Amino acid sequence: KLSAVVGHLSASHQHGTRQSAAQGVMLMQFHPRAVMVVLSGSGLAALSAMLMQLALLLESPLADYGFFAFVQVVQGLLIGVSSALFSAPLLSRWQSAAQHTPIATGSYFMLQLLFVAVSFGLVFVLTLYYQFPWLTATWLALAAALQLWRWFARSLLQNTVNTRALVQSDATFSLLALAGTAMLWLTQQVSLLHLAQLNALAAAGSLLWSGAHFWQQHESTRIAPAE
Repeated sequence: KLSAVVGHLSASHQHGTRQSAAQGVMLMQFHPRAVMVVLSGSGLAALSAMLMQLALLLESPLADYGFFAFVQVVQGLLIGVSSALFSAPLLSRWQSAAQHTPIATGSYFMLQLLFVAVSFGLVFVLTLYYQFPWLTATWLALAAALQLWRWFARSLLQNTVNTRALVQSDATFSLLALAGTAMLWLTQQVSLLHLAQLNALAAAGSLLWSGAHFWQQHESTRIAPAE
C-alpha cells in the first residue's frame, strides 16, 4: 500500500514541479543569471536530500528509510500545491500591480500560514499512524512546515529576481544540510529523528535571509508620518 501511495504522490509532485518551473521561467526568461542561480540552488538541495536518504539507507532500519522517502514525496506534493495556490497568483498580482507592498501580499502570507499549519498536522498524523514516536512525528512535521515556508519565500525571491538573497538562502540550507548529514554519518548518529531535526534547522537557517529581505522591503515601503 505504501509503495502505491508513494507512486501516486510522485506523479502528482512531478506535475506540480513542472507547473512551478514553468512559472519561474516565464518571468526569468529575461534574467539568465537568475535562471542559473535557481538551477544551482535546486541542484544543491537535491544533492543534500539524496545524501540524507543514502545515509539513512545504509545506517538505519529499512522502515525508517522508507518512511523518510515517503515524507519527502508528501512534502514535495505540498510544495507543489502551495506554489499553485499561492505563489503563482501572487506573481500574477505583482505583474499587474504598480508595486508590490506588504498590503498586496498580506493575504497570501496568511493563507500560506494556514496551509502550513494544516500540512504540519497532516505529516504529524501520518507519522503517528505508521507508529513512529511522537517526538519523531513532531520534528518531521516541523521540518515539513519550515520547508513549505522556505519554498514559498524562495518563490517570492525568485519572482522578484532578488539574486543575492536567493543565493544566500539556498547556500545556507544546502551547507547546513550537507555538513550536518556528513557529521551525523561520521559520528554514526544517523537516524530518522536526527535527520528531521537537521532538515528543520537547515530550513530555519535559510529563512533568516529571506526574512531579512522581506523585513527590509517592509521598512522601505512604510509611509513616514506627516510632520
